[in-house]
Amino acid sequence: MPWKFLLFLVGLALVIVFAGLNISNSTDISFGFHTFENVPVFMGLGSAYLLGALTILPFTLSKALKKRRELSTKYKEEKKKAAGSGAEKGKKPGRIRGRQKAKTEHEATASSSDVPETDTDLPVPPRPN
Repeated sequence: MPWKFLLFLVGLALVIVFAGLNISNSTDISFGFHTFENVPVFMGLGSAYLLGALTILPFTLSKALKKRRELSTKYKEEKKKAAGSGAEKGKKPGRIRGRQKAKTEHEATASSSDVPETDTDLPVPPRPN
């Protein structure tokens, strides 16, 4: 089910009911150089809400774009590093994931005799009560 759409419709219905119940309440709104008379209260509140949302929109978008730019730059740098190291070995560039990375590091240190072969060879400490 499209839950977001249904919640939007419920919210819209509540706003319409609120507006309908308060249609007779009116006020005067003055901007200093002009006064609007008999403006419904819900119109003033709705306009203030919309103006606030439009005011914050550029700040939100600039923050999201900055974050996306940083991630893109970081990804390109990692891709260049992987391409450089993969080209030397004749391998296709790619990422090393968690277990693979741990395995390759473990294999590098496994040549010494005091390092256990697997994680299951490690002693398990007793659980505290």
